[in-house]
Amino acid sequence: GGSGQVTYTNQTSYFADNGNLKVSVPGDVKLKKTGNTYSTSGWLESSTIDFGGSVNFNNIITISTVPSQTGVNPITFQIASSNSSSPASWDYIGPNGSTSTYYTATSSIIYSGHNGKRYLRYKAFLNTANDSYSPTLSEISLTYTNSCTPPGQSYFNNLPSNSYAIDVSRAGYTTKSTTAEV
Repeated sequence: GGSGQVTYTNQTSYFADNGNLKVSVPGDVKLKKTGNTYSTSGWLESSTIDFGGSVNFNNIITISTVPSQTGVNPITFQIASSNSSSPASWDYIGPNGSTSTYYTATSSIIYSGHNGKRYLRYKAFLNTANDSYSPTLSEISLTYTNSCTPPGQSYFNNLPSNSYAIDVSRAGYTTKSTTAEV
């Protein structure tokens, strides 16, 4: 979907990038290739994600392909959070709350200063030490809890009062069906 999406609604779109990235296969982001060489760096800024209320963030988890030739930590992240969907600025910080640190595959615990916020954006940075190779970012997940959702549970925000049917099933397990009144 490309850039230009302010609020996260379409999984194939995002807010902005610096022009040095290419979506190669839907969902896969690589550095842009010109001729036989890749750009040496590029960034992507996500759309604003609305969690529906204040949350406590836990981890940022990624799925990526990282050839060894791309160097150390070729994919890094920073996170910005707010209680407004349109703050004056999104201030991106890393795992220690500083603008000079970055989340990596080995430092994925989200800084506690983001806790209690409702809106979040992330910025992904792709780099390569060898312009013949590019890292590939395929998926980003964020784990979080809120006052209604302990870890491992589901939360449905703004459900109108009603009677709901709940069916839970998984191969190899007993299926459970029940109703719940909201």
